[in-house]
Amino acid sequence: MKYKLNKKELVFISVAICLIAFLFPWLFIEKGNILSVLSTAFTALGAVATVFTLFIALSLYQKFGLESRFKEKQTNKVFELINHLKGRVLYLKTTKFEYFLRFKVDDIKRLEIEPFYNYMKGKTIIIKRSGFEKFTKNILALQSSYWLPPEIESKLKFLDIAGYLSNVENANDEQYARLDFGSPKDEEYVATFPNQFSVEEFIKNKNELIMEIEKWLSKHSEIKVNLKMDIGEIELKEN
Repeated sequence: MKYKLNKKELVFISVAICLIAFLFPWLFIEKGNILSVLSTAFTALGAVATVFTLFIALSLYQKFGLESRFKEKQTNKVFELINHLKGRVLYLKTTKFEYFLRFKVDDIKRLEIEPFYNYMKGKTIIIKRSGFEKFTKNILALQSSYWLPPEIESKLKFLDIAGYLSNVENANDEQYARLDFGSPKDEEYVATFPNQFSVEEFIKNKNELIMEIEKWLSKHSEIKVNLKMDIGEIELKEN
């Protein structure tokens, strides 16, 4: 295992070498030749200091130069993901309510006092295949990118499904919430496999994804992005 010097050790070694370089010429001092030795000592000290400065500059360039380029590529991928999410509206429907779901952090405490959310939250989400696949195609391509930060990539897994169960016989059944990604009206609803979500679970996963994006950007980028959207609109439907 390679041993890395800490800051104090590096400073100590640097000062020690500079002192040795300065004091070494005094070992050869001759009577009446102090000015010559002093000049040699300062010359040696200057040479050592120059070499150390060059060494530190190269080390910093190798470390921070490569890190900077790596973070730049990661940041570009994060912004690509944001472009796919920002402004998108998903339509969550039940027999009584419709909720326009946006990719922002929903205030769960606020939702929990809303009758529509308490009615919806335990229901199983069903989707239309074509709209879901169109929505997730570019997002899942980013998920497989080497440059997407792993902490964000892990929060996308809820959208990565293996397949679909057979068509749902009665999509208007009370147990379901229909999540529409923009598919044709005559397309049948299906259940996802293996990830089957309740409304509560889907919103929780969506919130965690947005919070992780915001957290990563605040830590690694000076660019501020407003991911907040308008509060979801609620429609009470007549039975």
